[in-house]
Amino acid sequence: MTPQEETFRAGQLKLLAQSPVLKSASHSLLRCLLRNPEAKTLSLPQGPPETLANFFLNCVIRRNGRPVLDLTKLRLTLGGAFDLWLDILRETSGFTPPETGHPGEELYHRLRFAVPGIDWQEFRPELSRRDAPDYSLLLDAWKTAQYLMDAPEPAAPAEISAGLFRDSKRLKNTQLLSWSCRLLRQLTGSQLPDGLLLEHYGMTSNPTASTAAVFGPVIYHSRGQDLDWIKTLFGMRQSAMLSWDNLKDIDRLESEFPVLTIENESVFNRTMKQNPDFTLVYTAGFPGKAVRKLIACLSPNTVLRHWGDSDPEGYEIAAVLHRIHPLSLYRCTSEDLEAHKSFCQPLPENKRRRAEKLLEKPDFPFRREIEWLLRSGLWLEQENFTSAPPASG
Repeated sequence: MTPQEETFRAGQLKLLAQSPVLKSASHSLLRCLLRNPEAKTLSLPQGPPETLANFFLNCVIRRNGRPVLDLTKLRLTLGGAFDLWLDILRETSGFTPPETGHPGEELYHRLRFAVPGIDWQEFRPELSRRDAPDYSLLLDAWKTAQYLMDAPEPAAPAEISAGLFRDSKRLKNTQLLSWSCRLLRQLTGSQLPDGLLLEHYGMTSNPTASTAAVFGPVIYHSRGQDLDWIKTLFGMRQSAMLSWDNLKDIDRLESEFPVLTIENESVFNRTMKQNPDFTLVYTAGFPGKAVRKLIACLSPNTVLRHWGDSDPEGYEIAAVLHRIHPLSLYRCTSEDLEAHKSFCQPLPENKRRRAEKLLEKPDFPFRREIEWLLRSGLWLEQENFTSAPPASG
């Protein structure tokens, strides 16, 4: 249990023991939120004003002589800890959701209070079906999604499964993995398909094969030493392949050139032969943990640029890297696309839908490019850029 959880739990237990009316007030609140998760106020049972105020974090007002809980203020006071506070309130007050006579509704309510941080409303229709997954599977899916969000290094499914569930075969359950991915998408906002999503967050059948290809004058600091073998290979016009074993202990990576991440292998190899004034990093499509670790080790003043396919997936890749180390686009800006319209191809419906999803995120960093795709109905493959006229980037 985290310090925050311990604080909530200890405070609630102490106050509940002092005043029985608080248990009734707690159950009123939890029943209210079951009926209406967006409720703004709640009339509370009469009780000692100071006790009610302390328990509900000074969010209780008096209205017509009765105590009223200002739920809007309580949400603002707790912020991101609101769901956690409610979850611990359910446990400390001994609250049991009322039976509805509908197994799906009971499953939904149980999950709402036992699993914080997930909007179960999104899945409510499926949870109401007769063939809905059971509670233990959904709980394990949530545990898996939480683990993958913070996984320290790549690992095989059996290793993750043994660590989480003491059963190396638990994650062979395809329904469990599918729900893990769905919850992970909700938690992260990613639109990746299941296989790529799991690999992106470190679940791989071959962790030793998690690598990053680099070409450039690079020196990195690891275990108290400055290692220059990548720079030596660059002098011989050869790229270097860093395994996770190389990467896990790097705490700083210095490049004499700006760094350019490249999505596709053929373009990486072609650019490498052109003696670029960049250090090149091959992302191999969506960057796995090895590539993300390498980018995270760049010194803060390193200039980072990205060149990939000019489609929604390509800009998602750029956004993933941008969250690790701020970057600008290279040869795939909206201006580049406009200059190379004749080399673009029609935007298929699945890419259009994905682009529209990205625009729903107000903080997506490459909105101008996504808007250009939707406006023009076109996109440009990275490999086709070299046959086009010189670009602005």
